Amino acid sequence: MVNRLFFRELISKKNLILILSFSLLMFESMTALTFLDARSAVSASESAVSLHYADYLFFLAGYLLYAVLGRQLSSESKENIFIAFSLLFLMTIILSQSDSISGAFFITSFLATFFLGVLGSIFYSVMAVNLKGSLCTGGV
Repeated sequence: MVNRLFFRELISKKNLILILSFSLLMFESMTALTFLDARSAVSASESAVSLHYADYLFFLAGYLLYAVLGRQLSSESKENIFIAFSLLFLMTIILSQSDSISGAFFITSFLATFFLGVLGSIFYSVMAVNLKGSLCTGGV
């Protein structure tokens, strides 16, 4: 009985959209971080490891920024912030390809991971609100 309820709830339209969106965000996160790590190994091989950990600190800062400020925003402004940070993330990834500006890779790398942290935090809060009390969240 529980299995049927679980699968019926799992394949609801809302949950399928959430699952696909979360999968896309995780794919983009892993792809972007892998790309930035590979690029930093070529650009500055002597400091690639420290750049890797610095990227994660910027990711954490972005995640915490939205976690702290997100409660004070209306739902309309949350949508606008999500769109704005998505565009900023895309722009910084594109700019990180530029070799014409010296040092641009490091700045855009840190900004991209910061924006990715904000996007991750926004999506986590959306998932938490939409799956509250759901069988899909599991139990401890």
